[in-house]
Amino acid sequence: MHVECIPHPSTFPLVTSKCSGLKDVRIGMAPGPALSKFICTLHHLETLVVTNLNMAALSHIARLPGLRYLWLMSFPIPSFQLPAGSIPFPALQKLEYESIEHAPRLLALLIKCALVELTIIARGSYTMPPPNTIAQQFYAALADHCSHSSLQKLDVQKGYWTLRADQRGICLVGEEIIRPLFSFSSLVEVSLSHPFGVDLDDAVVRKMARAWPLIESLLLPPGLDENIAPRVTLEGIYAFAEHCPRLRRLHLAFDATVIPKIKTKGKKNACQCSLDYLDVSDSPISKARPVAKFLSAIFPHLGMINTLYEDLDGTDTETVLTSHRRWKKVEEALW
Repeated sequence: MHVECIPHPSTFPLVTSKCSGLKDVRIGMAPGPALSKFICTLHHLETLVVTNLNMAALSHIARLPGLRYLWLMSFPIPSFQLPAGSIPFPALQKLEYESIEHAPRLLALLIKCALVELTIIARGSYTMPPPNTIAQQFYAALADHCSHSSLQKLDVQKGYWTLRADQRGICLVGEEIIRPLFSFSSLVEVSLSHPFGVDLDDAVVRKMARAWPLIESLLLPPGLDENIAPRVTLEGIYAFAEHCPRLRRLHLAFDATVIPKIKTKGKKNACQCSLDYLDVSDSPISKARPVAKFLSAIFPHLGMINTLYEDLDGTDTETVLTSHRRWKKVEEALW
């Protein structure tokens, strides 16, 4: 049985008496001690979507043997201790949490937890510390506490921040921040969305491609500032053809104004037959046909190219429109 509602706290005792074997509980808004008390009466939960929980309720769900999916809406994680020798969240596979600031404390509870999917939504106020410091703490905690062999899906969403272009310095996420992710060799789907994107170059992209040989979907959308020129080039894109045979979807801004000559020491150029979707955002490009020739040689099944213009609903700049038109010519040439 399952419960999915926004109940009045007075109904909790009735639900407990009639449905003590609940396995799926999703409660939208029910703050206060009544909710935590209700959760402590449930011992067979497999799925839980909930708002605030107190220390007793969080300690209770951490000991549940069958809890596989947990979605915690934004709230600080209270301190609690489990009995000596017990493993917190022993069956947890999928976790969603709506706070990147407090995520490190939650991840510290996942000792020996074989987490498969993790979604973090960065809601809240960037007052202190700076956003890139928050991101660095999160990725470091993830590498310290989460199983490197089990994690397959990572989704970091930037939420609804309103930031100015002059805040780029405290928001930009670079290699030193995301480097801990390269230890997760089983990743299949990765989406990293930060206010000003992830600052990459060809060397970092090559490390990324080598670190994630099983990757199928890689989404690294650029951020708010259109004046930030991408440092990744077509040489970096070639690394995915070399090292990521399963990659089907790629979202990454890169500089396509120069067509590289790939040196393979006498070997044939890499040919990756899985990639069929490429989102280039507003990537700079000069000539469409040479780019199409390069891409079709390394990604022969590539057929769809999406641009930033198609996501803006008409609120575009001339630069975005020019980039869009040239990339559509690339798409036509691929066909």
